[in-house]
Amino acid sequence: MAHIKEDTSIKADTPTSAMSTAEPRRTELVPFSNALLYLVFCLLAATGLAMEFRLDDSNTALLGVAKRDWAKVHALTAISFLSLTAIHLWVNWPWLRTLLTRLRWPTLVVTTAGLFILATFLLAPTK
Repeated sequence: MAHIKEDTSIKADTPTSAMSTAEPRRTELVPFSNALLYLVFCLLAATGLAMEFRLDDSNTALLGVAKRDWAKVHALTAISFLSLTAIHLWVNWPWLRTLLTRLRWPTLVVTTAGLFILATFLLAPTK
């Protein structure tokens, strides 16, 4: 009977059953999602502040772009920000779930207040 010695060392570039190369793990997406969310937030804030304080309703342009075009950029950036926030919450869900189980009452209060604010703006009548 021949004795075969197995190589039990795991090389850093060799995928294991826990780490598939087809789908990156959530922890590998955290720095990327954090950085992208930050940059999109900065663009959202910059376009909103520029439209409010630097551009009036006339034909003023900033960097050669009119206010109505900045409004389109701002709207697309807002949609991107909401989408990236959902991805960010999914990527960080294990940590967030641990935090939420420790802070039950404050979490309930903040969640309720946030949903109330959201419902107010979505459901309030317009004139």
